[in-house]
Amino acid sequence: MDSEHLVELEQVGSFAYPKKFQQGNTDIQFDPFFTEHGEDDIEAGTKATSFEASRKVDLRWEHVGFSVGVKQSRFKKNDESTKKVILKDISGRVEPGQMLAVMGSSGAGKSTLLNLLAGRLTASKDFVTEGQISVNGKKRDPSLFKSQSAYVEQEDKLFAELTVYEQILYSAKLRLPESMPKEKKEQRVRNVIQELGLSHVSDSYIGDENVRGLSGGEKKRVNVGVELVSDPALLFLDEPTSGLDAFNALNVMYTLRQLASRGRSIITTIHQPRSNIFVMFDYLCLLSLGQVVYYGPAAGAVTYFSALQFDCPTQFNPADYFIDLISVDPRNPEAEGKSRKRIEYFAETLKEQQPSEPCEPLLSIEPEELRNVKRYQVSWFSQVAILLGRHLRLITREKVANAARIGQTVFFSVMLGLIWLDVGRQDFSDEEVARNAAFDVGGALFFIIVNMAFSGVFGILFNYPLERAVVLKERSSGTYRVSAYAVAKNLSELPRNALQVLFLCTVTYFMIGFRSGAGMFFTYLYVILMAYLIAEGITLCVSTLLPDPQAAAAIVPVFIIMSMLFGGFLINNATTPSWIGWLRWISFVNYGFQVLMDTQFNCTDCGQVAVEEVFDIEIEPWVGFLALLAMLVFWRVLWYIILRKNGPKTGASV
Repeated sequence: MDSEHLVELEQVGSFAYPKKFQQGNTDIQFDPFFTEHGEDDIEAGTKATSFEASRKVDLRWEHVGFSVGVKQSRFKKNDESTKKVILKDISGRVEPGQMLAVMGSSGAGKSTLLNLLAGRLTASKDFVTEGQISVNGKKRDPSLFKSQSAYVEQEDKLFAELTVYEQILYSAKLRLPESMPKEKKEQRVRNVIQELGLSHVSDSYIGDENVRGLSGGEKKRVNVGVELVSDPALLFLDEPTSGLDAFNALNVMYTLRQLASRGRSIITTIHQPRSNIFVMFDYLCLLSLGQVVYYGPAAGAVTYFSALQFDCPTQFNPADYFIDLISVDPRNPEAEGKSRKRIEYFAETLKEQQPSEPCEPLLSIEPEELRNVKRYQVSWFSQVAILLGRHLRLITREKVANAARIGQTVFFSVMLGLIWLDVGRQDFSDEEVARNAAFDVGGALFFIIVNMAFSGVFGILFNYPLERAVVLKERSSGTYRVSAYAVAKNLSELPRNALQVLFLCTVTYFMIGFRSGAGMFFTYLYVILMAYLIAEGITLCVSTLLPDPQAAAAIVPVFIIMSMLFGGFLINNATTPSWIGWLRWISFVNYGFQVLMDTQFNCTDCGQVAVEEVFDIEIEPWVGFLALLAMLVFWRVLWYIILRKNGPKTGASV
């Protein structure tokens, strides 16, 4: 295509815009929907407030590339890793007050580019990054950039049991400086809620499939508010309209347009916006096959492609036309070949308008600028206190789960007490009676240990996946330390777990008639509580390592069942083959069972002999005490390590 058909381009830095459109033009003519119905009909509270951006960010990226290592098949002689290029030679810029849309078909590299610009992808043995990214003309510093920007993920990961106000307030407590007065933080939260048009639902629960709450559009705006409360100058959003109906999508994008008009820089990926959303964008970046095929004012894209002899039909949504134009057509080899050539032509044409100059040297960040930058805004102890308060509030609001837990505990406590009623009150001084009682009492103790272990498993399997997703999102934003979360979760869960175990132990202990005495009761309580907490720790480890709940639900019972098999009741330890018998030493059921059987039957010689003959008791109670405590610590520390290692891959960037 001859260059005379191209719109004359104007150089800006190391990339170009069509000259007839002024850079940074925000004089957008909105869809008549807004002028006919008024802003108040869109959402109450979306009118301008005083919540202006306090900082300005000019983000520029030049010749950015990204590739991943792909290992060849082991059957090939050459087993060296090859690179798969995801992004190639991409340049662009977003200034304060502008909203940039990154569009492209599925697999074009939109989310990868967004994550790269947001500092969420780092160079490693698997990833290779190229080019440079600058903030206000200076080399981007990861710690400083994190305080300047925020990232809104595609999925709305929020706690269903919190209200809108509480969700954003906890974010403010964790992200705003500890020195800021409480009243100012609360006012900031109210300003954000008003800015996002959520005042009418500020006291409503977020909700989910079990709890009635917000609409999809309202949840999306809460997700934005959680990030906005830290007053970022730059906002990244990944597919903010995904899963929303037309009205809610329009509502969310109008809110973002309002935020940009108050001085924030906004970069968002979007798949195929409707026309009255498309006109809200200042700039447009079209990606296809990892390459830029258009970068410039959104209002100038139609004219640009028209100059290339690709005219958008009248009364046709430009966004739909562009996606059709730059997508690979897989219907047949001929159509695919033509579409790939067209995409390559667009990319090459754009490159011809861009100078091939190397990246300009960037200024370094002055030490004074980094001196006041903190990785976390509040201290470790404050993080623990805030997270502890949030988790306790969530626990108290899990009404259905708590009711089910209470009902289950009461049912099993009474049922177990009735099944083994008074079996512990037999005369263990008689050898024959003691031998028979050993099976009855042993069965009761074994089943109670296993029952409480599975209670600990199910309590985590059902509730932890969503919590894990929220925690990963908050960690990606650098909200708090992993250790603070781990300590807060352990402390918040302990009272509920202890009360559940205490109730069951009290009912079963006296109904079954176990050996009397305060020491005997607290030994029983200790063992059952340890079994519960250890099983819970195992489940936390597996659920963190395997985020798929179904996979975790399949793996966790294996650990519990193996501990049951070598627990000393189902199989006599003395008759277990030596090649596999060592597994009893890592079975928490075995240690708990031996401790309780020893304390119940060591009151008489006949009872002690009967237990040793029937169940082969081979450890002292104090050894079992320490072994259970060591297992508890091991699984909790392992969970912390897995949680830390399985965190988001963020850090230094290009």
